[in-house]
Amino acid sequence: MNRHLTTGLLILGILAGPLLGLRFQRDLSQARGILGLSGELTLEKAPPMIAFTTIAFGGFRGLLANILWARAIKLQDQEQYFELVSLAHWITKLQPDFSTVWCIQAWNMVYGVSKQFSAPADRWSWIQSGLQLLREEALRYNPREPEIYRELAWFYLDKIGKQTDEANAYYKEALATEISHFLGRPPRYDDLLKPATEEASQRAQALFKALRLDPAWMAKVDEKYGPLDWRVPESHAIYWAALGLDRGHQVDTIRLRRLVWQGIDGCFRRGRLIANPIDRKLEFGPNLDMIDNAHRVFEDMKKEEPEQQFAVVRAHKQFLLSAVYYLYTHNRIEQAARWFNLVRTQYPGTIPAEYDLDSFVVSTVSEKVERGKPDQVRALIEGFITRYYVNVALGDDDQANGYSRLAQQTHALFQQRYASTPHLLLPPLSEIANRVVAGFGQPGSGISEAMLRRLQGESSSPNPSPPAR
Repeated sequence: MNRHLTTGLLILGILAGPLLGLRFQRDLSQARGILGLSGELTLEKAPPMIAFTTIAFGGFRGLLANILWARAIKLQDQEQYFELVSLAHWITKLQPDFSTVWCIQAWNMVYGVSKQFSAPADRWSWIQSGLQLLREEALRYNPREPEIYRELAWFYLDKIGKQTDEANAYYKEALATEISHFLGRPPRYDDLLKPATEEASQRAQALFKALRLDPAWMAKVDEKYGPLDWRVPESHAIYWAALGLDRGHQVDTIRLRRLVWQGIDGCFRRGRLIANPIDRKLEFGPNLDMIDNAHRVFEDMKKEEPEQQFAVVRAHKQFLLSAVYYLYTHNRIEQAARWFNLVRTQYPGTIPAEYDLDSFVVSTVSEKVERGKPDQVRALIEGFITRYYVNVALGDDDQANGYSRLAQQTHALFQQRYASTPHLLLPPLSEIANRVVAGFGQPGSGISEAMLRRLQGESSSPNPSPPAR
C-alpha cells in the first residue's frame, strides 16, 4: 500500500470517526439502558477527573466503559480483586451514574480485598474504604438508587455485625470507638440536633463528614425503631435501609424493608453494648427496650407484605417467644408475662395450654434436658451460673438474677424428670455452683483473674456466694 493511499485512509478514518462514534453510541445506548448505565451526566460540581473523562471521551465514554465492564466481570470470576479495584475505579469515573459498579467496587473492598490481609487493622481499613465509597461517592451521583442503600445496610449487618469474619470483634470495637468519639459514652446526639455551642456544632459537622450520619435522621430512626445504641452495627444497618426507603426510588422496596427488619432483630438480640473494663473488651446483650417498636414493625410488615403473611407471622411469633425468654432471664418478670399473654391471645396454640410463664421459659431449654445426659445438662447449668457471676461483676443485677433463676429451674426440672432413677440425679445446685466458682480464674472458665478479684472485692467471703435453692 503506497504512502498516499495510507494517508488517505487515515484521513478518512479521522473524518469518519465521529460518525462511527455516533453509531456506536446509538447501538450501545440500549445495552447501557439494560445494564443501568446512562449516557447523560450533569457536570456541575463534578470532580475534575470525572469532568475530564466526560469531555475527553465524549461519545466514546460509554463504549470504553462497556469494554472495561466486560473485563471487570472476568476479573470478578477469577477473584482478581486488586486489579478489579483499579479497573472499577475507572468505570466509576467514566459512568458515575452506574450504581451497580459502585456496589461491586465497594463489595470487592469490603469482602474481596480485605480478606487478603491477616491483620484486623488492615482488613478494617479496606472495609472502611468500601463504606466510604458508597456513602460519599456513590450516593453523590445516585442519591435515589435503592441498590446503594441496600449494600450499605448489608455491609453493616453482615460484615461487621455477624461473626463470619474471625476479626469481627475488632470491627465492632473499632466502630464503637469511632461513634463514641463523636457521641460520647454512653452515646448521645440530643445536643447535636440544634447545637447550642460551637463545640456541639463542630461535632455534628464532623460526624456527618466522617460517617454521613445526620442527627435529625438518627432521631427519626430512633423514635420509630429504637431506642438504638449507635455503637452497634445493626443500628447503622437500620439507618441506611430506612433512609433508602425514604429517599430512594419506590421500586423493589421489599428488600430494604427486610433489611430494616433484620437490623431490628439484630439490635433486639445483641444491640446493647456492655463495656467490660475488667477484661478490656466489649460484650453485647439484648436491647429489651425496643421490643414495643419491634412488635409494631412486625404488625406493619403484615400490612405491607400481604403476599408474605406466612413468613412474617412465623418470624413475629419467634420474635415474641424470644422476647418472653430474654425478659425473663433479665428479671423483667412483669414484662415477660405481658408478652407471654399477648402470644397466647394473638397466636392461640403457639404456647401449650398447660404452660405458665415459668414452665414455658424452662421449656426453651428442656429439649436439651430431655435428650441430654446428666453431664450435658450439668454443663448447661454451669453455663448459667458462670453468666450469673459475669453479670454480677459487670453490675448488671437484673440479668444476673435472671440467670440465677434459670439455673435453679433447669436443675429442678431435671431432678423432677429423673426422680425415679436416683443414679442419674445431679448434685445439689449449691454444690455445682461451688465447683464452678472454684475453677474461676483458670483458662476456659469464662471468668478472668481480674474479674474474679472484682467479685471477691464485692464479697465478704473468700468466694462470692453462688446461686442456690
